[in-house]
Amino acid sequence: MSHSRKRHLSIIGLFALLPAVAATWVVAKNTWTVPGRDVREHQYAPELDITIELPEPGQKDWPWWRGTSGNGTAPAQLESCNRSVAEWDVDIPGMGQSSPIVRGDRVFVTTFDAPSTVSLICLHRDNGRMIWRTDIARNANTGTNDSNSPASPTPACDGSRVFVPVIAGDRAILSAVSIDGKTEWQKDVGCYQSVQGFASSPAICGNNVILCCDSKGPGNNRHARVSFLVALNRESGRVAWRTSRDSLSSFSTPIIAQTGTGKVMILPGKRSIMAYDPITGRELWNKEWEAARPIASAAVAHGAAVVCTKKPGNVVMCLDFSQSDEISRASARWKLNRCSGDIPSPLIHDEYVLTLDDAGILNCLEFATGDVLWRERLGGQFAASPILAAGSIWLVSKSGRLLQLRSGNECHLVQEQTISTSESFWASPAVSGDLLILRSTTRVYCRRMIAG
Repeated sequence: MSHSRKRHLSIIGLFALLPAVAATWVVAKNTWTVPGRDVREHQYAPELDITIELPEPGQKDWPWWRGTSGNGTAPAQLESCNRSVAEWDVDIPGMGQSSPIVRGDRVFVTTFDAPSTVSLICLHRDNGRMIWRTDIARNANTGTNDSNSPASPTPACDGSRVFVPVIAGDRAILSAVSIDGKTEWQKDVGCYQSVQGFASSPAICGNNVILCCDSKGPGNNRHARVSFLVALNRESGRVAWRTSRDSLSSFSTPIIAQTGTGKVMILPGKRSIMAYDPITGRELWNKEWEAARPIASAAVAHGAAVVCTKKPGNVVMCLDFSQSDEISRASARWKLNRCSGDIPSPLIHDEYVLTLDDAGILNCLEFATGDVLWRERLGGQFAASPILAAGSIWLVSKSGRLLQLRSGNECHLVQEQTISTSESFWASPAVSGDLLILRSTTRVYCRRMIAG
């Protein structure tokens, strides 16, 4: 056969493969542009949309960062609580800042053992007994920020698997571990390079587990387009969609909310707050803001999102997206240049918004207007986000003080207890029924909330 004949058949074969390639990846260049930005790439594999049937989280579950609602609010189990009592506490090997999660009768936390091993630990919710420990990575990137560790991201559980992200070298790795502690898959999802380490937690929506990887890339190159959102099929680990991002050096976790027209995923980033369709990864809208490296997640309720950043500008902003279905349609309902936290995420409670400054100042704002109703100096340093359970606001200081408050037009301290004087608390609490699960860097505590 002549060389020209072979080349002709090769070209025909290439074109014959194109429909199969197109069926695997629908690559869509977004048709909008944002001033000062390039058009972003978006890839979507619709054949992975086959529904994975798994039970919904129960009333006693806290299955991922900020709980089932994504807002730090526990399902109503107790109408009120006047105190909490110790139930159990247990040492865990290594250290970490990730928050505990609860699914069924199991509590999951990640931990980091020197020199570089990240592990997932499963405890029994009722007594703290360790059920199993599974090593996730033995070459984790530690970064250089003392406030962070390879065990900072909070895992997420879909009832069958626990998903754990880790940075190994300059690669972001997402692992799926069965509820019995067996690693089902591990996937390299892309490049991640940051001297600060990694902190964004995975989110679960539909068939997929979603991870945000915002970094400056090799040599902290601000022009390198390496930041991205990626969704992996929960069963197989195959990439369902991937969307590039312009954000650099952000550490926030995507929060998924239900709206009248479907689900929306809100993600604060550097210089821009973005909303995505969590099923396809398509960007829906974005709103510019001042943030240089956002850490706190959004709080979402009633068609609005509250976001905050300390650096720069000390900004708290409420975005109304109840009527938006296209890019740039979200509008700022209100904006303040004070009362922001840095690490702790805001909490929406009825008609109020609570923000917590790292230096221990709790702020209460009116959700509708942003008016400051009161500010309370709690004392001490805080990294854990406030949560709402049993009609009370619960906060944990870095030094181990547990505060129970009731809020409204004024702040009322119900109780204050010292959990530990020798440990450091960075993790946000989890709730399982009437149990409050706390985590220091080296220990897990369980307290029972007592109705009264």
